[in-house]
Amino acid sequence: MPLASLDVGCGIKMHGAPNTDVNCGLGKQKFWNNFIRCDARYLPFRNKIFKVVYCHHVLEHIQDYKKALLELVRVTDGLIEIKLPHVLSKIRRYKGHKHSFNLKGVKKLFKNFKCYITVNYRGLNRFPPLVLPYEMVVKIRT
Repeated sequence: MPLASLDVGCGIKMHGAPNTDVNCGLGKQKFWNNFIRCDARYLPFRNKIFKVVYCHHVLEHIQDYKKALLELVRVTDGLIEIKLPHVLSKIRRYKGHKHSFNLKGVKKLFKNFKCYITVNYRGLNRFPPLVLPYEMVVKIRT
């Protein structure tokens, strides 16, 4: 029987039970009971064990993000929700990002999956106001 949810790369904002990250806390936070330190490319779970898997702003930090994506699919029996920064957003320049994504590239990456992709926009505090793509949300049915 599948478990409710998994949050891969949770950082300090946890959505799942259990939650995973490589660097969670780093001395700032205590480790929680439902936390497992692991690499997204090698998830320590059985196949098809979670109904929902969240992976928000994680894949851009992983050199071999395609391997991590395959792991997400492997452990999910339901829905995967992935958020990626858009190449035009200011968050794409954060330290530690190894990749940036545009809509065309994301469509190509997920072409073999049953999914839908939305783009979220966020305004910049400028005059005149400027609205740019912020992130892309991909929802995959497994």
